[in-house]
Amino acid sequence: MKALPATRSTLACCLFICLSLLSSPALCAEYKPEDEVRFASGLVELGMADYAQKVLDEVVRKNPDMKTKAAAVQVKILVALRKLDEAQRVVNAIPKSDPNRAEVALGFANVLYAVGEVEKAKAIYDAYFKAQRRQPKDKDALEFYRDAAYAFSQIQGEAGDYKGAVEALGHILDSKPAPAIRRRVLSEQAALCLKAARKAGGQDRKKYLDILYKNVKELRWGGVDLWHGQAITHQAYALLIEGKEKEAEETLRDNLDIMNEIDRFLAESNFPRRESPMAVARYLLGTLYEKKGEQLVKSGKTKKKGLEELKAALNHYFNVYLKYPNSDVGPKCGEKVNQLKKEIEELIGKEIDIPKVDMSEVAASHFKQADGFFREKDYERAAKKYLELLNQFPETKPSVQALGSLMLSYANLDSPLYVKAVAGYTAERFAGVEEAASALLRVAKHYYDAKQEDMYRQISEYYVEHFPKHEHAGMILFTLGEQLWKAKDYAAAEQYYVRIKDNYKQDKYFPKALNRVGWGYYLREDYTNALTWFSALLEATTPSLEKARGKLYAAHCHRQLSQYEEALKEYGALEQWLTEKDTPYLPSAADKEEGENLLSVAMFFAGHCYSMMNEPKDAVPGYRQKAIEAYRKMVERFPKSELAPRALSRLGAVYMELDKSDEAVQVFRQLEKDYPDSAAGKDALFTMVEALVETKKFDKASAKCEEMFNDPDRYKPEQFARIGQLMLDNGQFDLAAKAFEQVKKTADERKHIERALYGLGKAYTQLGKPEQSIKNLEDLLLRYEKSGLYFEAKLLLGEAYMKENKLKEALDALRDVFLRGTESDLMMRATIALSELYDKQNNKTEALAAHTRITYLADAGDPRMRAKVAESNMRVIRLAMEMGLWDEAIKAADQYLKTFPGGEKVNEVRQLKAEIRMKMMQSGSATPDQGGATE
Repeated sequence: MKALPATRSTLACCLFICLSLLSSPALCAEYKPEDEVRFASGLVELGMADYAQKVLDEVVRKNPDMKTKAAAVQVKILVALRKLDEAQRVVNAIPKSDPNRAEVALGFANVLYAVGEVEKAKAIYDAYFKAQRRQPKDKDALEFYRDAAYAFSQIQGEAGDYKGAVEALGHILDSKPAPAIRRRVLSEQAALCLKAARKAGGQDRKKYLDILYKNVKELRWGGVDLWHGQAITHQAYALLIEGKEKEAEETLRDNLDIMNEIDRFLAESNFPRRESPMAVARYLLGTLYEKKGEQLVKSGKTKKKGLEELKAALNHYFNVYLKYPNSDVGPKCGEKVNQLKKEIEELIGKEIDIPKVDMSEVAASHFKQADGFFREKDYERAAKKYLELLNQFPETKPSVQALGSLMLSYANLDSPLYVKAVAGYTAERFAGVEEAASALLRVAKHYYDAKQEDMYRQISEYYVEHFPKHEHAGMILFTLGEQLWKAKDYAAAEQYYVRIKDNYKQDKYFPKALNRVGWGYYLREDYTNALTWFSALLEATTPSLEKARGKLYAAHCHRQLSQYEEALKEYGALEQWLTEKDTPYLPSAADKEEGENLLSVAMFFAGHCYSMMNEPKDAVPGYRQKAIEAYRKMVERFPKSELAPRALSRLGAVYMELDKSDEAVQVFRQLEKDYPDSAAGKDALFTMVEALVETKKFDKASAKCEEMFNDPDRYKPEQFARIGQLMLDNGQFDLAAKAFEQVKKTADERKHIERALYGLGKAYTQLGKPEQSIKNLEDLLLRYEKSGLYFEAKLLLGEAYMKENKLKEALDALRDVFLRGTESDLMMRATIALSELYDKQNNKTEALAAHTRITYLADAGDPRMRAKVAESNMRVIRLAMEMGLWDEAIKAADQYLKTFPGGEKVNEVRQLKAEIRMKMMQSGSATPDQGGATE
C-alpha cells in the first residue's frame, strides 16, 4: 500500500532526478516525453516550481497529446506557487470522461493536504468515492482505488475524523486485497477504532470496539506475525477503554512469549525495532503496574507490595526506552523512567541503580518531521508540530534548537506576539545555554534582514539580558545602539554603548562604543562630557586607527570649548602619530587612506585654532602668522582635499583681519582659479564673508556685507539668502534682516521668498521688533499654506504675538501647532512657548499642565533643554504649592532632586520639600512619614 505523497527536499530526491536525466531525451536516442514530465515533477519537489513550469510548457508545446498527463504536474506547480484557484481550474477543465481526471484530482487533493488545506483535500476525495458506485474491475484502476482509499484514511485520521478514516479503510477491505495487505489494513483500522472509541461514548463506542474485536480475532487466527502482535496490543488498549484492567494485564502477560518471538523475528529481519508491538505491550504493562503501585502506596498498609509494583513498572519503562527509543511510546517511557525513579527514591530514601534518561537522541528523531515542514516553508504545520513535540520533550538539546525554528515559523507567519512569548520562555528557561543563545540570534537576524527594527530590538534584548557572556553580546549591543544612532536618538543609543563600556572591556566593540558615546555628546553640543569619553578611548586603546580617531575627536572638543592651546597639542600629537615612519596607527594599506583624511582635518583645524586665539593681545600677530603657515601647509600637502578650498578661504580671512588686502585678493583669486567647481570657488565674496563669520570677525564680515548691500545688482537673490542664513545662524540679526529684505525685493522663486519671509520673522523677533516679525510671518502663511516651514512659522508667530502682548492671537497660533503638528521636538518647543503664555496670563491651571509636560517629558540630558527643564520643574513645585496640590508638589521636588542632583537649587528644593510636608500635616492630607521618595 502506497503512503500519502509528500514533498522530498532531500539528497535522495536529487539523485532520483539525476537518474531521470540520464534517461531523458537529452541523453537517450529514444525521445520519451514522459521522462520530461517526471523531470518537471521532481523540480517542483526541489522547490524549483518556476523552472518546472518552463520544462512542462516545452513538453506540451512539442507533444500536445501530453496535455492531460502533464496536468497533474501543472497542478503541483500551481499549488507550490500558492495559486490554488488556478490549480482547481486546471482540474475542472479535464473532461469527466477522461480516465486521467481522477488521478489529477486526487493528486491535487494530496498536495492540498501537504500545504495544510485539509478540508479541501477531504472534499475532493469524498466526491471521488461518492462517484464510485461500484469497485473497479480493471486491475490498475482497482489499485488506484485502494491507494486513494488509503490516502483518504490518512487525511481523515490526521484531521481527527476517525469515523471517516475507518470507513475509508473499509473500502480496501471490501475490495478483497491480497492477504498481506488485508492484515495490515485490519491492524490500522483497529488502531483507528481505538482513537474513535476514546472520542465517542455509548453505542458509538461499542460500535467501534466491536469492529476492533472482530479485526483482532481475524488477525490473531491468521498467523504469528507483526500484525498478530499489534492485534494483542489493540485488544489490551480496548479492554482498558472498557475499564477491564485485569483482563488487559492478563492479555498482555499471557502473550509475552508470542510477542518475544515476533520481536526476535523482526530483529533478525532487520525490521525497524520501533515497529515492534513489544514496545507498546511493555509500556501498557508499565502503566498498569504503576497505577496499582501508587494505589497500594497511598493506602499505607501495603507499601512494600506497592514498591514492588512501582519497580516492575520502572523495569518495563526502562526496557522500552533502551530497546525501542524511537517507537511511539519510547519518549513517554523515557519521561516515566525519570519521574518514577525520583518517586521510588523518595519512598525508600536512597538512590536506585538506574541512570537518568537522556532524551536528546529520541527527541532529535521526532523533531525531524517538524524540521521537514520548516524546510519546506510550511510554517503553519511546522509550528503546530514543534509545539506538540516541545510539550513532549521540553528540555533536551534538540528542544532548544526547535524553539528557534518555532520562533522563526511564527515570524514567517507574522505572529509577533507568539514570537515574543517563545523568545521570553527560551531566554529565561535556558539562560546561559549556547543553543538557546544561537536560537535567539537566528530570530534576531530574521528581523534585522526584514528591517523590522522593533522586533529585532526586543529579541536582541532577551539575548543580551540572559546571555551576557555569549561571544556575540558586545556586537549585538553595538548593533542595537547603531539603530538608534541612525535615527539620531543619541541619548537612547548611549544606553547600549555604556553597557559595552561597563561589561565588555575586552570586546572589539569596546573602543567603538566609547567613540559613539563621545560623538553623541558632541552632536548634542555637550563637549565637556564628549571629551571625557574620548579621553577614556585614548586610555583604553593601543596604537591603532581607532585611537587616532579618538585623538582627533578629543582635539575637536577642546576647540569647541575654546581651549585652543589644548586643541593644538592634540592636533599636533596626531600629526606626529600619522607621519612617523612605519606608524602603528595605520597598520594596513586600507587604513592609510583614512589616516591621510584624519591628517588633513588635523592640519586644517590647527590653522583654525591659531586664527581664533586672541589672548594675550601682543601674541595675536604671531598666532595669525602660524594660522597662515598651517593653512598653506595643509593646502600644499592635500590640494585635492575637500577642505583645501575652505583652508584658502580661511587664509584670505586671516589676511583681511591683518589688513593685508593684496594678499587676501591673491588668495581668493587662487581659490577661484584652482577650485572653480567648489562652493567656495564659485562665490569668493560669500566665501570671504563666511570665513570671517566662522572666525568670529563680525566687524570685518559686516563691512564686506555692506559692499554687497551698496551694489545689490551685482548679486543674485540666492547669494543674499545665503548671507542672511549665515548671519541668522551666527546671531547677527541686523545683518540677517538686511540680507533677507534684499531677497524679498528681488527674488521671484518661491524657495527664496519663503526662506526670506521666515528669516525676517526670526530676525525681527530677536531684534525686539515683533510687529515686523508678525507682518512677514503672516505673509508667509498666507502665500504658502502648505509650506514646509508652516509649523516653525506658527511657533515663531506665537512668540511674536506674546511679545506684542496679543495673548489670544498667540494662543491661537500655538494651538494650531498642537492640533496639526506631529514632530516631538516641535511639540515640546510649542509647549515651552505655551507655558510662558500661561504664565503671562496668570492661568495657573494651564501653566501647571504645560510646565509638568516639560518637566517629565523633555530631555534634560540635552544641554539645549536642560536649563528650561530645570526652570519648569521649579515652576511646577511653586504652582502646585500655591494651588494646594501637595502630592504634585512633592513629586515634582523628588523629580528635581533626581534629575538635577548637582543643580544650583538643590538646597532650595529640599527646604521647599520640608515646607510641603509641614503643610500636608497641617491640612491633614498626610501623615508625618509621607512625602514622596527618599532622597
